[in-house]
Amino acid sequence: MKKTIVKLLCVSLLAGGFASMISGCSEKKALFLNVPVSVEANADGKAEIKGKTLPNADVKIGMGIIGDSTEADGKGNFTLKYKLVDDDAETIKVTTKADDDKKIKEIKIKPNAAKIASEKAAALSSERASKASESSSNTSSQADQSKIDAVADKYTTAYQVKFQDYTIIYLINENTKNIVMTTSDDTQHLSKSQYTGNFNDGIDFNMDGLAMHAHYRYVDQPTALIINDESGNENKGLQTDPEIAVQYFHIY
Repeated sequence: MKKTIVKLLCVSLLAGGFASMISGCSEKKALFLNVPVSVEANADGKAEIKGKTLPNADVKIGMGIIGDSTEADGKGNFTLKYKLVDDDAETIKVTTKADDDKKIKEIKIKPNAAKIASEKAAALSSERASKASESSSNTSSQADQSKIDAVADKYTTAYQVKFQDYTIIYLINENTKNIVMTTSDDTQHLSKSQYTGNFNDGIDFNMDGLAMHAHYRYVDQPTALIINDESGNENKGLQTDPEIAVQYFHIY
């Protein structure tokens, strides 16, 4: 009787142990995926995504065709690589798969903060330099305009006699009867004289020892001036505004 009881106990223990072994073998670990919510790329726009899943599980970015793919190591650790297209953040999907189960998580890939800050600082510096240059240019232009106005205000009218290679400019003050002559190829040299007479009947003046005479082409029509010298040369001058002449030919 005792032997029978012992045998039954042994059989029972063996059966229980075998069932426990079968139960242990049939247990499967649930698939999981641990990845960061966001990853910052380096200065070249490249990012490394480190995560954990089941050992030897397949892991990939997107479909795994264009995006990186790998297999987790024996401890479930893995690393995927991704490169940003430009300096804008991108959201990607990481998928892990084991047998018929899979897990998907989204990760935001952010551009390198130091690079963005450096680019913004460079852009700001360039903008400031541009504004400073523009301001300097405006100041210079204002200074030039002041000089132009100072010279042009001395005259009431002006005439240009154009030749093939140069232009003769006459600046005239009809109130003081002063006349100044210069040429476009040497505006630093100014010949000055006073004239007598009036433009309808004709004015007489002397430029650098050369006697000259001028009159309106048509009476009371100052748009054209006929200019003669004692050598018999005759030229036609066309009227222009003194400021335009001074500015255009840089007579200041």
